[in-house]
Amino acid sequence: KEETDQEAIEIRQKFEEYVININNLQNQIFLVKTPRRRISFFNQDISFDAISLGFVEMKTELEPIESSIQLSQLKYCSIDKNVQHCSKELIHSLSSTSQDQSELSNSSIIDENKCCPSSSKNHKRTPRIIGKRGTRDTEFIHPSSLAYSKRDQLIYVCDTYNNRLVTYGIDGVFQQVYKAISETGERRFHHPYAIHIDSNNRLYLIDQSDRRIKVFNRDFKLIRVIGQYGHDIGQYLTPCDLCTNEQNDIFVCDAGGHQILKYNEQGEFLLAWGELGTDNGQFKCPACVCIMNGNRLAVSDWGNDRIQIFNSDGNHLLSIGHRGKLLKEFSRPLGLAYDETTEKLFVCDDGNNRVMIFNHDFSITELVYSKISFNGPYDILLLKNDRIIISEHRAHRLQII
Repeated sequence: KEETDQEAIEIRQKFEEYVININNLQNQIFLVKTPRRRISFFNQDISFDAISLGFVEMKTELEPIESSIQLSQLKYCSIDKNVQHCSKELIHSLSSTSQDQSELSNSSIIDENKCCPSSSKNHKRTPRIIGKRGTRDTEFIHPSSLAYSKRDQLIYVCDTYNNRLVTYGIDGVFQQVYKAISETGERRFHHPYAIHIDSNNRLYLIDQSDRRIKVFNRDFKLIRVIGQYGHDIGQYLTPCDLCTNEQNDIFVCDAGGHQILKYNEQGEFLLAWGELGTDNGQFKCPACVCIMNGNRLAVSDWGNDRIQIFNSDGNHLLSIGHRGKLLKEFSRPLGLAYDETTEKLFVCDDGNNRVMIFNHDFSITELVYSKISFNGPYDILLLKNDRIIISEHRAHRLQII
């Protein structure tokens, strides 16, 4: 669940009373225990640059922590027994992810790319780097989803923790910043993390405000809202990505509900499929989705470390990969992109810090080569002249290759 702004501010102000453990996940996340029977997650620099990552509610009363604890002392503190019992699976998941990522040095990924390079010459070009961590117009804090407007020839970037959208030309030149609050004082969004632009140049946005999918025109006027939060049929818990097909049907990844939902162009619910599990057609936090030729759908099944292919009616066609570091193996796959001409599928393999390319029948796998490697590839766009652009949420930058 998500902290309210006021709750997050209160925890930041009194963090020394709440801290229980720092998790060594890229030195970015640690856990705090609050008086509200919850475990909260923040980035490490809580007193100066805290980012609330949500919380888990506890059923048991948590013992108080002495306020004399100092953040600098908390390297590897022991976890309270109640916390260990109630959120063992979650803590184990974070810890194992940290360990897996620490084993994957950038050099090993580069070597692996050289052994199995892409056959396309463009993927060996020197990359162009856009951005670094910061709040200026050309800087980012955890950039995530990407979208491309063919009509305007603009690249849209969700600069999630700067709470804004940023646009660039296809040449990588900065164009404009869209802030959360419009000039008239209207709130457009709150920490956007997924964006999509359909064939009619309508902009679909998912943010952290009220867990709704908002549709805007090019003047950023709200057209409609797709779906709503809830546990009933046709509702979603944590929408995290979406795409549209030629009929303008809308497909939504619901990570919290472990399902894919389908709506028509007007936002009317049509279909849902999936549940928590590891079998074909089941999901564990589906993260990203894209349309393929033949009205097929590719879904990055994040928690199951695989890609699943479906038809537009939700029928399972194929599952690709499992957890690992070799070709056709994944560690927390995220963003997807599909080339309609070559019929190749691009996959951001976030946990392995690489981008893979599959051919039309998934029998051949290539790796996108970058001379500076990748650090947290989140999403990918296919540009003209065989160029690709990749957002890296841990490196706070974009690469154009």
